[in-house]
Amino acid sequence: MISDYEKSVNDLANKDASFQFENKGANHARIVVSAILNSSKNIVYMYSGSLSSDVTDDEDFLKTLDDFLDKEITFKLLLDDIPKESEQSEALKKVLDASTNAHVIVKKISKEAKKFLKDTEHFIVADQKAYRYETDAKEYKALCNFNDEELSKQLIELFTRAFDLCEYYIKPNA
Repeated sequence: MISDYEKSVNDLANKDASFQFENKGANHARIVVSAILNSSKNIVYMYSGSLSSDVTDDEDFLKTLDDFLDKEITFKLLLDDIPKESEQSEALKKVLDASTNAHVIVKKISKEAKKFLKDTEHFIVADQKAYRYETDAKEYKALCNFNDEELSKQLIELFTRAFDLCEYYIKPNA
């Protein structure tokens, strides 16, 4: 059943389909985020708790993440929390390692930015059109679309305003 879902999601991503769908659960979140990373070409904005291992510590996802980071696509990541190293997911460790490069920028949310994002759940947006926007972070419920420039633009504006209020976790090399 998961493989059918993954095939459907990848078909939507490959076709840049303007079709909003819902997902729920860590496995579905992993599949959609992977499809977004695979299909991105220019820039990805992501607001996450801590890149939870529930979603990201999967062999296929980690391979997708490695491939994405190797593409040198701009990746801006805003995190609620950056756990101590022994508690970090493998995905977070990979992103933090890559954040010494200019194309990967990681920031921890500030109190001011958290107030600004007060009712906003986590999300990812790629290339000003594809997104996964959580409506319930505990259940990993989300709205997703691979070609919705209107909502993507709104999420990017929200992200940018919050991101600008935060300090770099690791300052990338210019």
